[in-house]
Amino acid sequence: MKDTIVYARRGKKRALIAGHSQLISVYLILSTGSRYHELGAQYMQSKIEQKRKVYLSSELKKLGYNVSLTKVPQAVTPINNTDQRPTLLELP
Repeated sequence: MKDTIVYARRGKKRALIAGHSQLISVYLILSTGSRYHELGAQYMQSKIEQKRKVYLSSELKKLGYNVSLTKVPQAVTPINNTDQRPTLLELP
């Protein structure tokens, strides 16, 4: 059922890859006897972000730059910021 949903949304090739990934996971769980552990929603996002940082810094090093990465803290924004938008009457 789930493979047909992936097939309808993403195409045949991605459905095959998704099915293959599921089979590999099931095989590894059954062969090692370990329990399944969900990695969470942010796991793949952080993995992709880390891979991109390594790639981009290596590209800059190839161009002759010294690279030092530091994370900039993001400003906290209110969830409902519709009240803070200026109206036409409030503009100077």
